[in-house]
Amino acid sequence: MNRGGSSPEEPPLDVSDPHPGKWAHMAAGDVVRRVIEPDGAGLRWRRRPASPPVIVVEDKFLTGTLNLRALEFPYVLEFYRCRFDQAPDLRQAKLAGLEFRDCWLPGLQAKNMRCDNDLVLASTTVDGSIDFVDTQIEGVAEPDRQQDRQPHRACLERRPAGTRRCLAGQQRARTR
Repeated sequence: MNRGGSSPEEPPLDVSDPHPGKWAHMAAGDVVRRVIEPDGAGLRWRRRPASPPVIVVEDKFLTGTLNLRALEFPYVLEFYRCRFDQAPDLRQAKLAGLEFRDCWLPGLQAKNMRCDNDLVLASTTVDGSIDFVDTQIEGVAEPDRQQDRQPHRACLERRPAGTRRCLAGQQRARTR
C-alpha cells in the first residue's frame, strides 16, 4: 500500500482538514465511473485469490455524493485516509465488501444495504447520522471500538447467513 499520497510527490491526506489542497480532490462519482472506464487516476486495483476485485481509494477528498443507491456492485471498496464532503449513499446497495480506514465522513446512509463480506470502520470519524437499519452483513461488522457521543439505537442480531447490524439516530463516532 502506498504510505503517502496517491503519488510519491503528494503527502498523506489530513482527514481533519475540511479544505485540503486541490491535489486531493476527486469527484465521488469517479469511484463508480472508473470501474467502467478504469484509467488509474486515484484508484488502485487489487485482486485477492478467489475473492472479488478490490478498489482502493486513498488520500482523497471525495466531493459530491458517492451514490451506490440500489446498485449491485460486486467489488470490495477500501477507503484509506479519505474525507467525504457528503455522506455516502449506500441505501439498498449490494456490495462485495466495504472498508473505511482513517477516514472522515459527515454521515453514512446504508439502510437496507447488503454487504457480502466484511464492513469495517477503523480509526474513522463519522460526524453525523449513521443508518444501518435492516443492513445485512455476511462477514464481520467491525465498528472497531466506536465511541458514542450522541444517543442512538443499535442492535446486533446473529443470523445463519451472517450478521445483521442496525443503527439509527444521530451519532458522532470516533473509531480507533
